[in-house]
Amino acid sequence: MSRGQSGFSLTELAVNYAIVGILAAVIGTLIFQISRGTELNNNNITSITQVRNGGSWISNDTLMAEDVVTDSLEYPNFLVLSWTERSYTGGESIYHTVTYYFSDLVNNVGKLKRRHWNSAGLDEQIVVASYIYYNLADPDNTSKATYLSPTLTVKLDSRLGNARETKEYQTCYRATFEY
Repeated sequence: MSRGQSGFSLTELAVNYAIVGILAAVIGTLIFQISRGTELNNNNITSITQVRNGGSWISNDTLMAEDVVTDSLEYPNFLVLSWTERSYTGGESIYHTVTYYFSDLVNNVGKLKRRHWNSAGLDEQIVVASYIYYNLADPDNTSKATYLSPTLTVKLDSRLGNARETKEYQTCYRATFEY
């Protein structure tokens, strides 16, 4: 450079570019880690929500149930509950059956659905939980329902990516009284 001219030397520019490159790599890594952490956190929240939702539906129906069936059910059925809505005013009683079953299993993870039928003409199906793990070959970890009168025990296991949530619900069915 001539006298009176200002600027950066080639060495100064190389050092500056190296510093900017290192900062860009660090910032890029931080952004990747934050987005990955957000995805893992979202998967954990989703797994927890699905298990709670399934457990809530099953618990509410069990409180109404007069009959609980968990044994000798064939796939895809998971649990069958039934009850009678008695009419005390001379009308006809209404018979209800709720069947919980699995659908869309991929690698033993799928949807837990609820089918509610009654003698008054209702026949509806809804998804009560997604990402539920069901694998009879893995009895220690799979979702399962067992009944020992008067208590229904339901274990639900949700898996989404690396997230996993397992919760066990115990519900006693309602006592019936003859009038």
